[in-house]
Amino acid sequence: MKCADFTSDEIKNMSLNQRIRRAAAVARGGQKPSSIAVDPSMMSSVSTVTATPPLKTKLKAKKVRYSSAAAQQMRKNKVVDKEKKKQATKYATQLYADSKMPGEKNLSAKKVQEIVEKKLGVSVSKRTINKHFAEGRVGTSPKKTGPEGNFDDETVLNLSNAMESYIQIQQLNGGSGDVTYKKLEELLKQCTAWVTVPHGQE
Repeated sequence: MKCADFTSDEIKNMSLNQRIRRAAAVARGGQKPSSIAVDPSMMSSVSTVTATPPLKTKLKAKKVRYSSAAAQQMRKNKVVDKEKKKQATKYATQLYADSKMPGEKNLSAKKVQEIVEKKLGVSVSKRTINKHFAEGRVGTSPKKTGPEGNFDDETVLNLSNAMESYIQIQQLNGGSGDVTYKKLEELLKQCTAWVTVPHGQE
């Protein structure tokens, strides 16, 4: 009706709409209007369709449960990779520092990175080499992430040995029920409780 120049009031007039529909049906002989073929080449190249989220798919990643042996081997591999990274970092920083000594061939951090990767198969970034050298940490392992602990290495080793001995003794005496994870955790908290006590209130 808009194409036929009807006014807004006429378009809203339902009675007029019905009369026009009946008149159009009579003119067509009671037949439904045929479909209109649209030439795609005549359509605008500008699309007004907005992006829609993808449909949910039934495909899901399959969870793989490893056997105890496979899981243990994966843990061992991680330890080996971590140790290789430590050794590579030590070697890289020491090689870089030695090249800065008088009479030695000066090597760039990039060159040291290439040498280490070729010999050890482990890549140590140039940034790590430069940072360790600037901080004077030559021939040392990378710093552990996270906050520094409250115990030195010797204390941690003594606690570990004591806990291991306690577990073995309990198992030999038939007290396996006392070495569950929860009970051992509580026991360890009791052994280290003094660390959290403020100085002067022990």
